Amino acid sequence: MGNNLEIIMKSKTLQYILIILTITAVAGSYFYHQSRAAMTVNKSGLTSVKLNTAGLTSVKINASQANKLTSGLIGYWTFDGQDTSWTSATAGTTADKSPVGTNTGTFANMSQSTSPAIGKVGQGMYFDGSDDYVTIPNSTSLNTINGTDKISIAMWVKYNPGYTPYEGILFRGYTWEFRRQGETNLTWWLKIEGTWPKGGGVNTITTNQWHHIVGTYNGSQMIVYVDGNNGTVVSTVSGNISATTASLFLGSEGSSNFFDGSIDEVRVYNRALSQSEITELYNLGN
Repeated sequence: MGNNLEIIMKSKTLQYILIILTITAVAGSYFYHQSRAAMTVNKSGLTSVKLNTAGLTSVKINASQANKLTSGLIGYWTFDGQDTSWTSATAGTTADKSPVGTNTGTFANMSQSTSPAIGKVGQGMYFDGSDDYVTIPNSTSLNTINGTDKISIAMWVKYNPGYTPYEGILFRGYTWEFRRQGETNLTWWLKIEGTWPKGGGVNTITTNQWHHIVGTYNGSQMIVYVDGNNGTVVSTVSGNISATTASLFLGSEGSSNFFDGSIDEVRVYNRALSQSEITELYNLGN
């Protein structure tokens, strides 16, 4: 390998090689990290690092799995710093990083100094339980779920202790919702064929700890998955999801029932994810 430093990173999603070609020594510490904090290489005495990307095929390695995780993805809010823009101390937006890319979220009653928080993957957002929320306007892409029998919602959440009824985690016009209905509760609801709510919940969310939560509907079952584990069927139901043109809210039920905790890596799909895909998403944060 000569004077090159070769680092091989492996995951279930991607395998790739990073080769550092040139190192200039000087006092100080420098870091390389994957997924923002998953790995750290600390080498005192580095001033500059040159990367040779010629011939690397990281985007091609295991591309079929990567494509699966974006297939049907119509909204994706990372809350990372590079995907968040503040125009003032109290006004900002968060970018949609899905292939659609146009479902921008707007912060309401949130602060540049207190809302950004350490997330499960990079930066997340802290919601104070009093008046914080993010709103995403109605859009053609979100409406691709209208009148179909397929949907998946996935995200990381961290509940604060001291639950106050009720707390909306993700909400779209009494048509789709993740709701906290107890200290450790997660409820998954849909409006199907004009009837609200259909669904149910689990009581496995411990406070002060990040959990990966997913709700799916495949036309016959509503299922909740926590931390990549086998799903819990919370309702056996059939029919199409009712149409809505409401805005999508993160951290509230509209202008009430505010969530007390942190949220990260929110995804909305217009299809039902499989168990293996849900496990893959969970592993991306671990």
